[in-house]
Amino acid sequence: MVRNTSITRNATRITLTGPRLADFVPGGPDQRVKLFVPREGRPASRITRDDLTWREAWTRIPEADRPYQRTYTVRAHRSNPVEIDIDFALHAPGGPACRWARSARTGDAIELLGPTAERNGGYSFEPPAGRRLLLAGDHAALPAIGSIVESLPRDARGHVFVEVGSAADRQHLAAPPGVRVDWVHRGDAPVAENRLLDAIRAAHLPVDHGYAWLAGEAGRVRALRRHLKDERGMDHRSIAFMGYWRVGHTEETAHTEPTGRVKSAQPMRLAR
Repeated sequence: MVRNTSITRNATRITLTGPRLADFVPGGPDQRVKLFVPREGRPASRITRDDLTWREAWTRIPEADRPYQRTYTVRAHRSNPVEIDIDFALHAPGGPACRWARSARTGDAIELLGPTAERNGGYSFEPPAGRRLLLAGDHAALPAIGSIVESLPRDARGHVFVEVGSAADRQHLAAPPGVRVDWVHRGDAPVAENRLLDAIRAAHLPVDHGYAWLAGEAGRVRALRRHLKDERGMDHRSIAFMGYWRVGHTEETAHTEPTGRVKSAQPMRLAR
């Protein structure tokens, strides 16, 4: 790890580097990677093995030492110097990844499984050229939305909806002039309430020749897709949707990891 930089009161950015990171090849602006988060009080276990796949190596680690698997989006990737930024939402009390990110310091080690080929299946944003865009997601999707928005050409057109807790959780997104960004504040809304859906229902959104990218809590994302497809008449082939998390579950129990499989991927040990 290189830096731990606070973004907002509920988010921090971890900057990672390491000798094997030069092999990292992102396929899209919402590129997903897997982090192996060390257990509290345990050293970062080695997943990189020449004789085993990463999963075989991971399962052979004693359970008390076995790191947690978590899927994250690359917020930014730089080649000079070679660095990757990953943003973490900070909840209270938070899960293993949240607790690790909150206390991470320069010199801490963690392993990352990332792609080494562009067509790796670990990303979903692939709009046809010239389409009007709709991006919608919650706090978990904010890093991907930020990366996507900042990758868009200057002539891009579209609308972005981001659900966060409050105005204090907003982040600066360098959107092109033709892309509008609306922030939806969740506040103390009950779990069952889908404020993103309410905001999109109330908006005038041309969907002809459009492309939608939806991500966040799995149930709310499915409701957004149904609205666009069934109520707005949007072609289902023009809707990319990902359940990044599920209410009441962790990644081990919810099976909410995006379905895209990372091909040509290998663990990269990130050190000082």
